[in-house]
Amino acid sequence: MRLIKIYWSIIWVINIMLFFFYMNSELTDWKLRSDHFLILNLFVFLIGAAILSLHYLYKANINKAVATALLITILLPNAFLDFRYVFLDRTTIYRDAMISMGSKINGKVVVGGFAYAFRMYNTSIPVLNFYMTRYSPDVEAADKYHQYFDQLFADGIGSYSIGVAQDTTEEDVAYMNYMEKHGLQLEDEYQFKDLIDENIGLFAPRP
Repeated sequence: MRLIKIYWSIIWVINIMLFFFYMNSELTDWKLRSDHFLILNLFVFLIGAAILSLHYLYKANINKAVATALLITILLPNAFLDFRYVFLDRTTIYRDAMISMGSKINGKVVVGGFAYAFRMYNTSIPVLNFYMTRYSPDVEAADKYHQYFDQLFADGIGSYSIGVAQDTTEEDVAYMNYMEKHGLQLEDEYQFKDLIDENIGLFAPRP
């Protein structure tokens, strides 16, 4: 039991160190990495870990009231996000962008890029997942992506692609320089800079 307590204490220390490292890092540009949200998550972690420690390590009797309080505490981060980004300050940017795109892409084939990420609030038909190039070490898979991307537009099957409306120094298939290199042009742009550092663009074949 003493060894278990030591391991448990080490896990506590590591988690808290990782929390403060993440809090002071620039690992993400998303606004969810706010001080208030991170502190709330730390509070939930400490409360949950303390109750579980008392129960499993020290055999403390956890009654229904304490268990209920623990469950409510676990739900606090989700409640915070709901009130902060839905009810108090609506930031439904993704949804609004998908709805706006619908007037152009409903019923149309959207090829590659972020096609699968922007289909929930319209009737577009996404094909060719860009993950096969970004997260696959298989060079052949990336080559097939480029081949299929060009072929779908050349055959008149693809109508649009969705990507970041700015260039990048690397050949990323979801950025504007890739789209332009493969015969597409920016047709419409959707403001995302309140949420991330880049806007999203709708790309169509050049006439």
